[in-house]
Amino acid sequence: MVDHSLPQTFRERIERFLAELEEAGPAIRSAFEQGEPEEAAPAVQAAVGRLGPELAWRLCPGRGEERLGLALSAEGNRHLRLLTGWAVDQQDEAGGLDLFPSKPASPLDGDWVLGIQGHRLDAEEFRASAQIDPAHGAVDVQLHHPGFSDCEERTRTWAALLWLDEALGEDLVMRGVGSVETSTEPAGEDAVDAVQLVARVRALIQEIGGDPDQGPNRAHHMVRIPEESAQEGRFRADARFGTTRFLPVLGLWLDEDARDPLTPYGAGYAAVGFPLDRLEEGRAADQRGEVEDAIEEALAARGAGTVLGGMFGPHRAYVDILAVDADRAEDAVRAALAGSPRVGEAEMIFLADRDRSIRVK
Repeated sequence: MVDHSLPQTFRERIERFLAELEEAGPAIRSAFEQGEPEEAAPAVQAAVGRLGPELAWRLCPGRGEERLGLALSAEGNRHLRLLTGWAVDQQDEAGGLDLFPSKPASPLDGDWVLGIQGHRLDAEEFRASAQIDPAHGAVDVQLHHPGFSDCEERTRTWAALLWLDEALGEDLVMRGVGSVETSTEPAGEDAVDAVQLVARVRALIQEIGGDPDQGPNRAHHMVRIPEESAQEGRFRADARFGTTRFLPVLGLWLDEDARDPLTPYGAGYAAVGFPLDRLEEGRAADQRGEVEDAIEEALAARGAGTVLGGMFGPHRAYVDILAVDADRAEDAVRAALAGSPRVGEAEMIFLADRDRSIRVK
């Protein structure tokens, strides 16, 4: 096998994470039921820590009555959110805990208080001035709170982001909120509370053709790379148009100096490229789609990752891949292409090692 210089694979990390949760789940649930959630924290942290750095978590209500959930949190990191989504797609329960790929919204009624840097901010007193930014398909937000006048700017910003995550849930913030500002001035008459802000963000997502109840990185988007940005002759960087369900990966391939942000987690981005000579004119997109489907099926069967989309360059078609186990992903691609009449020869390149081309057919 080719050494892709990745640490222990994310697939293996998920297996360890699930195994530890299976063992510790009963004790975690018991501590929570007895009103002592702090007793569960070490076991949860030990299990989540198996996945990698910068991954946060929260215990939350599960999917049914009297069920407990564990929400993983990428804390705004879109690449890490892609991994947590893949992980929960594989298995959404362990040790009696329902697993979530991100923190869901919390009810902000009653005496809920945000404690931060020695300040205590009543959640019900937050108000948001919300302005739709149609150019970016987002709602720009300015948050007001009577307690902001006593907070430094950095503390206000931190509090605003935490409140938005609690009020909307991380995924809705990621999909529908643009710029976030804070103000020490009293809220204007047009300011809205949490319930109204959620309604505005959901309405915007629907207006641009999305489903507010669908997590990020699910829907495919048509994309076209400006001609001046595409780089003729460079693998994957010469792509001009196609579809993707993860827009950030496009910029990574265009930046010669970009590092793969998934490497610390034992995962990585890869692309498979093959000549257009066996794709029929007028049916090329559908036939590239057949290749994508075959690769997706092979990746899923091996627990090796998933297809993110496909692009066309002047001379080659590409399939973008999230690989959670590099060796298994390479095997999956070889198996998928072996009998494909649409692909005569093909190469696979990992973003983390883009100078090395792997012949996969």
